[in-house]
Amino acid sequence: MKYNPYPRLLTRLFFGSVFLILGLISLLSYRNVTTKSLRDKGEILSSKVTNTGDYAIQITDVSGPEAELKGKDYSTFFYTVTYKDESGKESKIGLHADDSDFYDLIDELRNTQDLKENPKWLIANANNSSKIKNYSEMMASKLSDDEKSAQLDYYITLEDTDSIRYRGQIVFFLFFFLGMPFFLTGVKGYLSSQKELKEFYNLYPELHGSLEQIQILGGQNEADIRIFLYKNHLVSYHSTFKISNLEDAKKIYHSKFTTSFLFIPIIRKNQLCIVHTNGKEDKLPMKRASASKTELALTQVDHYISEKFPNIQL
Repeated sequence: MKYNPYPRLLTRLFFGSVFLILGLISLLSYRNVTTKSLRDKGEILSSKVTNTGDYAIQITDVSGPEAELKGKDYSTFFYTVTYKDESGKESKIGLHADDSDFYDLIDELRNTQDLKENPKWLIANANNSSKIKNYSEMMASKLSDDEKSAQLDYYITLEDTDSIRYRGQIVFFLFFFLGMPFFLTGVKGYLSSQKELKEFYNLYPELHGSLEQIQILGGQNEADIRIFLYKNHLVSYHSTFKISNLEDAKKIYHSKFTTSFLFIPIIRKNQLCIVHTNGKEDKLPMKRASASKTELALTQVDHYISEKFPNIQL
């Protein structure tokens, strides 16, 4: 019988590292978004927008405000932007001024006399207009007939390097906080297991620091559920190493439950619970096995405990 503490630790560290790496990739990718980088990659706003995301846009005119979007606490406005696509063709699209920081920029663009001759490159974030009620009705009359079908499906907001980097930081911290529980639970579980393993060996020096001696010295091992009994202790060596002293136990019962999300099991608990006379309760995780194997193993455990500890309620 062997207990390996590393699979659970390495699995948790792996998933935590995946989230951390994804966060770093997002942080670095957002950090490098500029009009030049977008133009170099050919990500220039097309005359027929088909996807959301960040694009370089060459603005030749801004008019409006054309429509008001009333919110609960304040209103924002839509403008019409004329721009050149990658082929130099002029097109129009709705611009949503959703941040007060950009109103000054919009006013600057509107007041620029030679904007048509000297277009300004900016970063535009394309958004699906289906999220805004009555967008088509608000902006249809502002766009020419041949552009309505395409450009009414999307609108843009303006971005700057700082706002994009801030978005990258948000994504990074989101992945960071998703990954940290894996790191923490992995390390905590490993340290806790090592502590209990050391305590167990101190209680039974005849084992000489090896679990291989358990059955030789009269213990009982139920490998199907990763539970063994040795003298006064019931021990789990499934995902972690955990011990429970049966000398002051008054009740032992089997507990299992499953938590699902969208009909997909995400948390499964299968454990033996030991209730002590002082009210404390130990929970020893069990390996999931078939119903027949689990029932047989638990029957063997119950038989062993009832013989040595007849006062414990099973």
